[in-house]
Amino acid sequence: MRKNYISILSILLVASINIFWATKSPGNKTGSPGDNGSSCAQGTCHSVPATASGVTISSDVPAGGYLDGSTYTLTLRAEVTGAQAWGFELVAEDDAGDKQGSWIIMDNRTQISTQNLTHNNKIIGNDTLEFSVQWTAPTGNAGDIAFYAAVNAANNNGNNSGDNIRTGSLAITQDASAPSGTFELNLSKLKAYPNPVIDRLYFSETLDSYRLIDLTGREVLSGANTDRALLSELQSGLYLLEMNASGQTEVQRLFVR
Repeated sequence: MRKNYISILSILLVASINIFWATKSPGNKTGSPGDNGSSCAQGTCHSVPATASGVTISSDVPAGGYLDGSTYTLTLRAEVTGAQAWGFELVAEDDAGDKQGSWIIMDNRTQISTQNLTHNNKIIGNDTLEFSVQWTAPTGNAGDIAFYAAVNAANNNGNNSGDNIRTGSLAITQDASAPSGTFELNLSKLKAYPNPVIDRLYFSETLDSYRLIDLTGREVLSGANTDRALLSELQSGLYLLEMNASGQTEVQRLFVR
């Protein structure tokens, strides 16, 4: 009888988790560097691999970059054949993985949760999800911003089996013509892109040296006098990238897919 009680309790717990997460994302599941690469493909969400396809993020940010405090419209679109219900989470982060800017709701199917945008109850729709939201850029020279989204393309069967987790991202720059007493310092920051990265990493300029360090503090890769790095031998996960050039040192969090 005790085993039966435990089984019933387990079923009720799983059901309650599924019902709660149907109302919004559990949080910090965008697949971004700031979320340590975590999406709803891991843990107690959905034990399926995340696929970096089927999701696009577009915006009306000018090619010259965003202006501090200005508001822009972003559109997220996901296409997955066979999907009948949708959930998602969207975040805006700077190079350090810190959340930036603020959201303005344009669609009652969405809500704000812990500075991220997520679904407001599961969104019903066959094969395609599309919505728009406004984002107000931060002030104070946040630098380049990247938007990361993880989308659950669900089959609406009431549990987490048979669902698909898809991810997408969009990178924007800060307008270099914006007047600021400290912006020149921000422009000189050493950068590495893309982030997340699969195998080839590029630097904003030729580095005197670089080191890639895993979360145990172990150096796993290094190089000198180069503007790129090949990461194909590394395991997926979060790393710290130390870049040195012209007496300047920058440390950036880097997620390898």
